[in-house]
Amino acid sequence: MALIHCPKCGKEVSDRAETCPACGCKLVEYQTENVENRKKRTCPDCGMELEDSVTVCPNCGCPCLITSMNGESCEEGRPENISQDGIEAASPDVDAEECTSAGGQADDSQSDLAQANFSQAEKEEKHHFAGWSHKKLAILIAACTGAAVLILILAVSGMRHMQAIAQEKQYEEALQTAADDIIQSGNDAEYAADLIYSVWYNCIYEEDDILTDRYTKDSYGYFYDDFNDALASLMYDDDFEKKTSQLETDRKKIQREMKALKNPPKEYREACTSVKALYNAYLDLQDCATDPTGSLSTYSNEVNSAESKFSRCSKDVEMYVDIESNDENSASEPGI
Repeated sequence: MALIHCPKCGKEVSDRAETCPACGCKLVEYQTENVENRKKRTCPDCGMELEDSVTVCPNCGCPCLITSMNGESCEEGRPENISQDGIEAASPDVDAEECTSAGGQADDSQSDLAQANFSQAEKEEKHHFAGWSHKKLAILIAACTGAAVLILILAVSGMRHMQAIAQEKQYEEALQTAADDIIQSGNDAEYAADLIYSVWYNCIYEEDDILTDRYTKDSYGYFYDDFNDALASLMYDDDFEKKTSQLETDRKKIQREMKALKNPPKEYREACTSVKALYNAYLDLQDCATDPTGSLSTYSNEVNSAESKFSRCSKDVEMYVDIESNDENSASEPGI
């Protein structure tokens, strides 16, 4: 069964229908009257006969228009603007310049599109390169910053180490200086105390001595009846007075040096303790040389105790610092 168009209303109806269901047109009579006048449709390409309702040739695929009810083709054959492949061709009325212009515009459009795609790709590449450059720059800055911080830490650590070494060296020199000065001044105080004891003893017991006769005897060569006169003669002697004055000056100097030995480094703590013990023994010996008191017996005990303590502490200090030898000064008269 095929569909045909009603000659009056144009609605599609079956070719077997007698009347049109839309308008009531009698299709049988109309078809009978025009059957002789109806022309058969053929394919313009292969010549195959076609039914009225066929729009595409089943043999070659050529598009064909529908034949009207009166047997005439609406536009038989293939449209001029449709190619054999079914693609619409350019109209023959179109100016060649328009085609050229259209082609040129198409080429320009394609060129612009390609240029836009290239620009976009170039931008993406530049953006990628810029991002990578920024990333490398950030890494480089971070590396340089880390290196600078490390160098700074090493420099500070090195400076602190050098400062610690310098401070230790300075403390060692101060310790050595204090120990030398204490030993030197202590030897002078020891000799002065021994001389006081000798003058005191020789005056009481009238013992002749080349070192004490100038203090124990008067201008006539007789011993003083009172030992205090002999001691006064010693204390007011110019040479002895200078010596005791020097002892007082040394004491103040050594006191300042001992203050500089506070907060010793760890490796010098034992040496500092030893020098402090020597300093305390030195003070006891200084008191005996500059301020003799009591009786001859008590004074003798004080001097012996102070000298023994000072000698023992001197030996302890020699374990940590180098002590200058003062044996010659101890054996001879120290200018008194």
